[in-house]
Amino acid sequence: MMAPEFTINNVDYEAHLNDESYRKWLIQRNQYRAENYTPPERKALSKSREESWARELRAEQRGALQGLVKNIIVLIIALLAFVAHWKLAQGSRESHS
Repeated sequence: MMAPEFTINNVDYEAHLNDESYRKWLIQRNQYRAENYTPPERKALSKSREESWARELRAEQRGALQGLVKNIIVLIIALLAFVAHWKLAQGSRESHS
């Protein structure tokens, strides 16, 4: 969440480093989708790369936040189960003493 660039996979990270690598990535990504695909050129390519990078970062942040929320929920459930077990164990010890 704090540094989504760190957790983005290498393929997407390297594709967005510069316009030329982004252009190659677009061609490879679209080779089976459109016949004779031509990527944008110059300023349009740079703009497309920057917008794509922003989407990648937002998606990575969203995924990290979802993972954090899921882990917090699991932690709360585990804590509740532990507390319940602790109370049962204390009651059992007191009744056997």
